[in-house]
Amino acid sequence: MPLIPEITDTPDNIRGICDFMQRVGLRRIALLPYNASAGAKYEWLDLAYQVAGEPQSPEKLQALRAIAQAFGLEAVVV
Repeated sequence: MPLIPEITDTPDNIRGICDFMQRVGLRRIALLPYNASAGAKYEWLDLAYQVAGEPQSPEKLQALRAIAQAFGLEAVVV
């Protein structure tokens, strides 16, 4: 799951996704930290890059992983 700052990396969003995954029988989630270099691809295409943010801190990534684990999911940060 890509973690986009303030879009998909919020605790409420993670809880909602993990709840859904648990209900449909999915057991593993990979959390993909934000990579700011993605903006360069937009620049190459002369497009505006509208995501402004910094990569998640190790503490935030661990907190998001802990949320997923609380739902019984095997969670990894890659």
